[in-house]
Amino acid sequence: MNPVVKILNTIGDVYTQGAKEILEEVGDVDYKILTQDNLLESIGEYEIAVIGLGLSFMKDVLEKAEKLKIIATATTGLDHIDVKFAKLKGITVLSLRGENDFLDTITGTAELAWGLLIDVVRLTPWAFDNVKEYKWEREKFRGHNLYGKTLGIVGMGRLGKWMARYGKAFGMNVLYCDPNINLSTSDVDRLWKRVEFGELLARVRALLRRPATLVGTEIKIKDLKIDLAKRRVFRGNREILLTSKEFLLLAYLGRNAGAVLTREQIIAHLWDFAYEVFSNLVDVHIKNLRKKIDPGAEQKLLETVRGAGYRLRSDK
Repeated sequence: MNPVVKILNTIGDVYTQGAKEILEEVGDVDYKILTQDNLLESIGEYEIAVIGLGLSFMKDVLEKAEKLKIIATATTGLDHIDVKFAKLKGITVLSLRGENDFLDTITGTAELAWGLLIDVVRLTPWAFDNVKEYKWEREKFRGHNLYGKTLGIVGMGRLGKWMARYGKAFGMNVLYCDPNINLSTSDVDRLWKRVEFGELLARVRALLRRPATLVGTEIKIKDLKIDLAKRRVFRGNREILLTSKEFLLLAYLGRNAGAVLTREQIIAHLWDFAYEVFSNLVDVHIKNLRKKIDPGAEQKLLETVRGAGYRLRSDK
């Protein structure tokens, strides 16, 4: 009878049943969550170690691994393993590095990143806390649309590409910088726009310098003040009375001050239904809003950009 192969699984008992069955066909499996000290004490009895991140298989551990023949790590990085010393000891290291066909099906990290991003731009955590207090202050937590915004990605590897795909699906402009992309053999540049890292930083700095500021529930642009909580608007010392839809339109323009918003973006944000592109619905509201906030002011803030859309000026 062949001796039973002993397998250490340091990821623990969270494996799916199918994965457990495969491992248990190979040998006798111990599912253990270990500390580094525990690992040093017990590694000597195992022929195979199935590991993730959290434990280091460096020289001190490998020296005690007298029976170890295989380390299988469910990672692409190998910083937690002394690969050279393992090779000297005749230990085979198996990882996910280079398994691109399989890795391209693993979207969890990119999906989590997008979930967090959406939470931030749509103000979801704050709205959730507000509802838990038995409030329904919807206008405080409208957030921002992603459509038409710019997504900057540093490093167009596997995760970068997934982030770019999702960004494109939201109708965003995707920019990336990655000196390791070979433009002669990659279709990345056909799908997304490549820029130098310096340009990406310059765009971020420009956004940070934008003079429209949101402080709590208040937007200030020059002498225009929009109080989101009390739904009041002032131009200097003059209070401006707006209809509900005019207020929402001004708040949307204010949150995106300096950026041109298309008619389609405004309709999608304020009316939540498909509307004829050539309707003058937006034009009428802009005209009425302009009459209320700009007359008599030395500097006109509400601007029509011909062929593009509308914006609140934020230049100094």
